[in-house]
Amino acid sequence: MTKPWKEISVASVTEKLRKIFWPTVMVGTGLAIKEVINWPYDYVLYPAVIAWKGPLVGGAIMIILSIFYDLWIIRAYDWAKTDWFYIEKLKEIRSEEAETHWGRMLQRFLKKGDVAMFFFLCVKENPATVVIYFREGAFQYNGMNKRDWKIFFASVVVANLVYIAILSGIIETLRFLWDYI
Repeated sequence: MTKPWKEISVASVTEKLRKIFWPTVMVGTGLAIKEVINWPYDYVLYPAVIAWKGPLVGGAIMIILSIFYDLWIIRAYDWAKTDWFYIEKLKEIRSEEAETHWGRMLQRFLKKGDVAMFFFLCVKENPATVVIYFREGAFQYNGMNKRDWKIFFASVVVANLVYIAILSGIIETLRFLWDYI
């Protein structure tokens, strides 16, 4: 009778650790890069343009910039062919049969409805993430078809209008406080 610890090799342990930690490292790296890229755009450029030009003209400028910015993100994501944000894995979970209780719960949430998920992602993320999530198939990195372009422009409009409304409220509140304090 062989003992179980004699069957364990360094190679098998290394492979198991790689399977566990590599996706975490990739997602962590992707989210860190995303924050480094998005932070100046979302928290410096966007508020400055809205404060300078107002919600209508500044908003129009930022919507146009958002189109190019988000297309660049999608192009870079497809070029890298790496699931930096774990979106492809979520699409795979949504479409395959779940084996665990937690997997079934996550799957139910992901299948609740595309309209709810669309608005959730528009408010929480940028339009590039919305399009990547709603593209057909997982791990294909295959650009955008006609349906994807419709989703892209709808998400650009919704996400930017929400952000413009929030920023305009914050800017006007700060102006009011500046004038009366």
